[in-house]
Amino acid sequence: MKTHSLRFFVTFLTSLTLQYACAPSSQYSAPLPLLETEDVVNTMRMVVDSFMRLEGRPPGSLLEACSRVTPPFGSRASSHCGYWLHKGDTIALDGWRKPLRFVAIDGAVSIQSAGADQRFGTSDDMGFDSQDERRRVAAGAGCYRVDFGDWKDFPGNVMRLDTIYHAGGTYRAGPEVDPYFIPLWEPSPYPFGSDSIYVIWQAIHHGVHFHFRVYPDSMTGFVFGGPYRRPRVVVHRIGCAS
Repeated sequence: MKTHSLRFFVTFLTSLTLQYACAPSSQYSAPLPLLETEDVVNTMRMVVDSFMRLEGRPPGSLLEACSRVTPPFGSRASSHCGYWLHKGDTIALDGWRKPLRFVAIDGAVSIQSAGADQRFGTSDDMGFDSQDERRRVAAGAGCYRVDFGDWKDFPGNVMRLDTIYHAGGTYRAGPEVDPYFIPLWEPSPYPFGSDSIYVIWQAIHHGVHFHFRVYPDSMTGFVFGGPYRRPRVVVHRIGCAS
């Protein structure tokens, strides 16, 4: 029963992440190995998240997390996680075809790629670290006064970034602009650095995507997609109403 539940949960989270978090390919000009690495790290994070929700503990390895996943009915994947990995892989490889490194200590989880230089601990390392993400979420979360006057669907003049976890590294945002889609934000999406965030308001036929760099009392960035585009956007931090 738990294996079936985990299969459903990973499939559900994967679909949500693709639905909400995937922006048009034009948002990145990064080389393909970087994008493939980001994708496989996010995929394995969802598998680990699913394992932790069901087992109440981190897995000992990515293989253990994958062992609880059953591929969708009819899949010809050669391993439990193979359906969600690249190019028929049976284990999680980064864009340079090297295994990801997984560490779980005292409830903290890290899924890392050594990057192009294939050496851990250097500036081009990529991946997810739960402790670092908690710090970045704390830095970006809060309420911001905005001026989205050209965006008729956006209600009011306050953007809210919550600390409520959603799935696949995304957190809840507000306000809602479409009753069928939850607005989401993600701390430090590649390739904008550890002091940046990504926010998306998705709708049926389009999404409005923001990239912001976080400062102590404001954020600056740009927006693309949907009915609202600006090359420069500035929002100012304010206190959230109770």
